[in-house]
Amino acid sequence: MSAPTPYIECECGLLVDLAGDPTVPIELDWSSGTFYLVVSPTRSVMLRACAFCGARIVDPNSASDAGMCSCECMQIWALDPEIPIQWNENTKQFLISGLGPLRYCFACGGRLPGSESAHFMVPSEAERTEFFQRFRAANIKSIEDAILAFGTPPNVDLICAPMDRVGVKNVRRQIIYSDTWTTIVGIIQEMEDGEIIAIAHGKVIPKKA
Repeated sequence: MSAPTPYIECECGLLVDLAGDPTVPIELDWSSGTFYLVVSPTRSVMLRACAFCGARIVDPNSASDAGMCSCECMQIWALDPEIPIQWNENTKQFLISGLGPLRYCFACGGRLPGSESAHFMVPSEAERTEFFQRFRAANIKSIEDAILAFGTPPNVDLICAPMDRVGVKNVRRQIIYSDTWTTIVGIIQEMEDGEIIAIAHGKVIPKKA
């Protein structure tokens, strides 16, 4: 059996976490080390950059800051009813339902509208390891178990209404730990079928005044 092809991890670390979440339409093809946006069981779109931190994941030697997006791929994809990318006319941002606004273009890595303040810290591997080890050790089965294991964060983002995830599975509730660690945000989600999922990604660096 051949070894998996190494993939290029983005700066925020969110892409690889999302690729491991069966409820998110992002997959990592281990045979090629390529990330894809899953459109349907028979259709997918190759991702060339992370939409959350802007890092190039196909051609890492390209400039890390490609300026504002001008390739128009996101606009085209947002018009395709099969692709889970949407344009929110009120906020003037592209988004994927359940994941929030996209800061950078998946195709060229260019900045999207509303992305000016979106810069992410590089997650500490020690903090990521601690988060997932504590999650597994606590045998968390509900949001209440998560609060017992990690405590109640100062700012609780608890979703009580279902959050549509491209028709695959809904998030029933989630809790976000944004102040517990220095470089990561820890998220624990309770799905509609009772499954509990843990996600960790780099914190957003506040915009300088």
